[in-house]
Amino acid sequence: MAHVLMIDDSPLARSVVRIVLERDGHTLIEASDGVEGLDAAIAHRPDVILCGVSLPGMGAHDIARCLRSAGIGSPMIALGHDPESSQCIVSGDLGIIGMVGRPPCADTLRSGIDAAMHAGSRFAA
Repeated sequence: MAHVLMIDDSPLARSVVRIVLERDGHTLIEASDGVEGLDAAIAHRPDVILCGVSLPGMGAHDIARCLRSAGIGSPMIALGHDPESSQCIVSGDLGIIGMVGRPPCADTLRSGIDAAMHAGSRFAA
């Protein structure tokens, strides 16, 4: 099972993800902002990172750049209110392999985690 880091300022989104992932046997590490998320990623080296697109102070692209600079290559899935705009968010260079809605639907979240665990392949939400 996967060790997943979720970086998101929404307690509701984190709660939904926690319920789904724990039910599926995954371990969830939670961070409520970018700085806390970077610290958690360095400390825990997660298999997959879920990250809010527009967090206060630091969004998914900024966090992904910092993670890559720190040598952390975990695939990232962006969380946003408009998954239809995912082409603007997904960035292979930064390791952002896809985007899901926020809070995410359970099946889409599972698909994203599965894709990330299989060589970081891209997926469609």
